[in-house]
Amino acid sequence: MRSLVFTALLLAMMPVALRYAHVAVMVWIWVAMVAPSHYIYGFISDIPLNKVVVAVAFIALLVDRQYRPKLRFDAHVVLLIAFLAVAMLSYMFALTRISRVDDLADRLFKAVVLCMFVVATVRTRLQIHSVMIAACMGMGIHGAIEAAKYIASAGGHVLLGPPTIGDNNHFGLAILLVIAPLAYLYRYSQSLLVKAAFALAALANVIGVIATHSRGALIGLIAVGVAAFFKSRNKLAMLLVIAVVGGIGATLAPDRWYERMGTISEAREDGSFMGRVSSWKMNLIVALDRPLTGGGFSSMEDPWVWGQYLRSFPSMDWLVESPTPTQPLAAHSIYFQVLGDTGFIGLILFLALLAMAFRNIQVIRKLTRDREDLQWARDLALALHFSLIGYSVSGAALSLAYFEFYYLLITVAAVTRYHVETVLGVAGKAKAASVLRSVHPAFQVGGAAVRPGAANRRFQR
Repeated sequence: MRSLVFTALLLAMMPVALRYAHVAVMVWIWVAMVAPSHYIYGFISDIPLNKVVVAVAFIALLVDRQYRPKLRFDAHVVLLIAFLAVAMLSYMFALTRISRVDDLADRLFKAVVLCMFVVATVRTRLQIHSVMIAACMGMGIHGAIEAAKYIASAGGHVLLGPPTIGDNNHFGLAILLVIAPLAYLYRYSQSLLVKAAFALAALANVIGVIATHSRGALIGLIAVGVAAFFKSRNKLAMLLVIAVVGGIGATLAPDRWYERMGTISEAREDGSFMGRVSSWKMNLIVALDRPLTGGGFSSMEDPWVWGQYLRSFPSMDWLVESPTPTQPLAAHSIYFQVLGDTGFIGLILFLALLAMAFRNIQVIRKLTRDREDLQWARDLALALHFSLIGYSVSGAALSLAYFEFYYLLITVAAVTRYHVETVLGVAGKAKAASVLRSVHPAFQVGGAAVRPGAANRRFQR
């Protein structure tokens, strides 16, 4: 039954998607995030849906003349392409050819291409909002379904997300990123039913983060909660929300959850954490040996490559002492994952992308400070800010560096900034230049002022 419903929904979207490129991108995002093969069966599960929606998006990009899709080469796009280029160079000269290497290269390539389509087709407030709905409906459904099972089983259900995301730790980080965007959609939805759906989805994903039993995801959730408290206009109400949600999660959590979370304060004595430290050191070793390209995607998970670099492990004891690993380990950190996979240049570009996303958010919030008509952009930027905080903190202990949803979020930040500057016109360009110069004198905003087009004026409300 679910396969028939999904097929009917997808077919209903196709005519509009073929006509409008931004709608095709929405369908692409939704299919990429929801990973339908995890939920459907029968003939539809054998169809490569991702390839179908990508083909539809390419056709729509060619035939859509109303919005005239055009790729802008701003700083975010340049960094994104540069990071992909370095990653692909590392892939070409990788030390290993295990199947995971091809999977990660394919995932990153598809994520960057999708982001390019978003930049080329998404411009107006309506389009930005629609992209967020598609992304959150696709990613948020995983945490909502698993949290419902967890509640129904009184804490007995073990959360398992789609295989495309990974284990419980990766799943915890993945659904952590969608909580703040869901809260934003709740605030800017008019229908009470839709508002309730987004509110329940946000709550379910919070419970889902707790139910994954991931210590890294829990630390990220706490970091997001602290940031939300200090950024909130009504701190008493925010404190009440945090207390209620935390109380619900603590009530549902079984004893084994408390036992596992209790080891957070005992990092030195925790074998799991010290194993992560050993993995970080191994990825640093391969990066020092191959600083320009690294070892390639997941090189340290190949037993042969791991064995070649294990002999150098004692040389890293000056950093911190940790047990010598007895088997290949995952990177257990987005930062060391990128370092070991792509080398120091790749890590610099990865960090620059993250820093640029935070910078775009900062500029959006400053430009919209006194504009009620752009309050939505300010609130969206804040939601993206919270998600990136969670990713930055939890990602320090979890290897999810090539996660599509993350790259989509930072691209939405860049697109929203462009939209805000377009709406503000000449004054916005001048103010943007002032904002950037206040950050660093070398930053300039060049080019002629952009006048909002007819399509933009239609959706400025």
